[in-house]
This record gives sequence, structure tokens and C-alpha cells, in this order.
Amino acid sequence: MDESSSSSSPSPVSAPAGQAAMTAGGIATVAAVLIVFAALTLAFVLLQCYCDERRRAVTTTSTSGRGRRPRPRSGSGGDGGTGGGVDPEVLRKILTDMNGEMDML
Repeated sequence: MDESSSSSSPSPVSAPAGQAAMTAGGIATVAAVLIVFAALTLAFVLLQCYCDERRRAVTTTSTSGRGRRPRPRSGSGGDGGTGGGVDPEVLRKILTDMNGEMDML
């Protein structure tokens, strides 16, 4: 058997002299795909900036004309603990109960 006839996939060859490796249609296709990818990336970045700006505007204003209020934050968000969380008296009680049980062991 001839080795060239048994091979089902053609071997890679360079473009013949005088011919371009990629046709103009191939170059245009690759360029179009890259442009679409760049446009989608820009759209996602702008959407993220818009959402961040909108979130900032909603949380900094008091009540807007539509009756929307900013949501209260749960937990302490660096504002001195006024955002909620566990009552310090409850924490003291838990620690006292745990220390009493540990002494029994």
C-alpha cells in the first residue's frame, strides 16, 4: 500500500508561491468576530458601570419621587453597628452560659 493513499487527512502545506495564506474573506471573518467580541465586552463594562451608578444613586438619595427607599443594611457595615446584628446583651448571656457549662465538665 502506498503511504500517501492510506492517509485520510491531508498534510499541512504552505501556500504556493504567489498566493496568500489567508483569503480576503477569511481575514474579514476573523476581523468581524474580533469586532463583535470587543463590542460585547464594551457593552458588559458599560452595563456594569451603569448598574453601579444606579445603585449608588438609589442608596445616597433619601426617598425618591416614586416612593422607593433604600434598603436597610443588615449587620454592621462599618457604621458603628447601627445596621443591626446580634444584641450585645445576648452575646454576654451566651458566653456566661457556656462558661458555666464548661466548669461542669
